[in-house]
Amino acid sequence: FGLYVATMPPTLAPYRDAGEMGVSTYSLGISHPPGYPVYVLAGHAAGLLPLGTHAWRLNVFSALCGAGALAFLFLLLEAGAGMLGALACVLVLAFNSTFWNICGVQEMYSLTLLFAVLLLGLALRLRGGFSPRTWLCFCLAYGLFLGNRTDLLLWAPGLLWLSLSRGPLSRGSWPREHPWRWVLLSCAFGLLGLCVYLYLPFRSMRGPWLDWNHPATLDNFIGSLTRRGYGGTLDLLSRRYASGTMFLPNLEVYGRHLWENFGLPGLALAAAGLWSGWRRDRSRLAGEGLLFLACGPVFLYLANMPPNPHALAIVEPHYLLPDLVLALWAGAGAASLAGARPAAAPFAVLLLALQPWFLGRWARMDRRWNLMDLDYVGNVLRSAPPGAAVIAKKDVQLFSLWHFLRVEGLRPDLRVAAQGLSHSPWYQASHAREGSRLRLGELQDAEGF
Repeated sequence: FGLYVATMPPTLAPYRDAGEMGVSTYSLGISHPPGYPVYVLAGHAAGLLPLGTHAWRLNVFSALCGAGALAFLFLLLEAGAGMLGALACVLVLAFNSTFWNICGVQEMYSLTLLFAVLLLGLALRLRGGFSPRTWLCFCLAYGLFLGNRTDLLLWAPGLLWLSLSRGPLSRGSWPREHPWRWVLLSCAFGLLGLCVYLYLPFRSMRGPWLDWNHPATLDNFIGSLTRRGYGGTLDLLSRRYASGTMFLPNLEVYGRHLWENFGLPGLALAAAGLWSGWRRDRSRLAGEGLLFLACGPVFLYLANMPPNPHALAIVEPHYLLPDLVLALWAGAGAASLAGARPAAAPFAVLLLALQPWFLGRWARMDRRWNLMDLDYVGNVLRSAPPGAAVIAKKDVQLFSLWHFLRVEGLRPDLRVAAQGLSHSPWYQASHAREGSRLRLGELQDAEGF
């Protein structure tokens, strides 16, 4: 936590949707589909702390979630893999540049990793001894955590295998009396967790300024949940390419990511952990393999994003779920090394700890003086005459302007128009509600401007 707080940006990070998330958490708005209600509510609570600006509070919240994920991961592994194995796992993930990065931006990714570790812990607890109460807690937590990011759906097959393969499916410990009643009860607890998405229509009815897709109506609500209401944005680039066309290029990029972040020591320990798992518990290894394949290769195949900088910025945070599984295997590898060669194991863990500094990662990740967003917005606001309309196109620039005008309260005389959203009825209604002088239409040609 200290590492992430010491190296995070002091203001809004120039990162993807950080400005939008700052606005939605500050004002309890509706973010882009699927809305991320858990992060919006949790971020709003974090924003109530009397520490610095709202952007800084969200950064501290991200750092806390990342550190919490590492702490729970250490506790989860220490009992089985020992101190060295748990430490190796945590070090591999903690100094991962992608993980380090998301622990210092105003987004929901570090919270997703925390939820993933908690789900994994519940699944392994069920594997050790099935309990109906723990199972229902798992169902409720899984539904609730999907309210933060829906890509945790890809973990369902692996989590179910880890939870049930050694317990009720193999020993018949599933409640024998009224089994279908328990199936329905499990679904009910999962749906109870998913009820967090009802935040979207109820809040939308109140007319917040950021009311993406206006999910107050049933059709728009379904469109938000299925991301149908996202429009023609960058996340839909994959539709321009035939299915699977971009799989191998993306797999190559992910391989470079692994080499840069795990290095030879981390990858060697992960390979040793795979071999150890194959010899000791192939059933558990199969469940962990399902987790890795679903959120790694399968996700990259379904995403089908072109390997250009804009698309890779979208895909990169999704590497962390498969990275988490590889870190587990690295921890198991360090534990097996400690058993076979006790003198060599501490040296391998030391290599993992020192590797980021040898590779210059600290210098690259130290963003204490990263004021790019503040400078950009400051230059725009100094350039705009009184009462001007500022038209922005790219996401980072647009959302940064949103944040500093609506959260920080700078230049209330200005109006910011989003070129890509200007034709959306919900966006036009947002401007009309606040009495904006702008009458928005589609801004695609000279006539539209």
